[in-house]
Amino acid sequence: MSQAAAPGRLSLVAWPQILTLALGMGDRDAAGRVIEFLAGRLPGHVPPVQHAHLARGRGLIALNDGDDETAERELAAAISGFGEIECRYWQAVSEADLAAVLAGQGRGEEAAGLLERAIGVLEPIGARPALARARQLVAQTTAPVRPACPVAQPDRPVPAAG
Repeated sequence: MSQAAAPGRLSLVAWPQILTLALGMGDRDAAGRVIEFLAGRLPGHVPPVQHAHLARGRGLIALNDGDDETAERELAAAISGFGEIECRYWQAVSEADLAAVLAGQGRGEEAAGLLERAIGVLEPIGARPALARARQLVAQTTAPVRPACPVAQPDRPVPAAG
């Protein structure tokens, strides 16, 4: 692989983590640039897993912007996309993301179903940070309160709301 191709290829692999980091730091502009980078690629150059990550990224940005309708639509698309390619970890993380949206709308019963499925995937594989976040969201589904940090950060749990 040429050195000129390496940065773009690395970015395609690392961009979900870069997006999560940007949103976790509250840098909406950087998150938007990450989405623009992937969305601007030629369709044949973006594999299905990246399409699912793109939908998740758009959903997380919409959630951070307070646009629950777009967040719900994009996160549902991410869940579907990850499911189609059997990428169970990211499907479960996206289910927890969508559960955060639903819980914030007082739709705890719907959120609980998503979280139950997510936990069922995350627990057997020992994905501790994502699992801790899903379990924390279970506790929050009883109250219609938007989580303090709705962005899924697979490498660390969401801080308690309040």
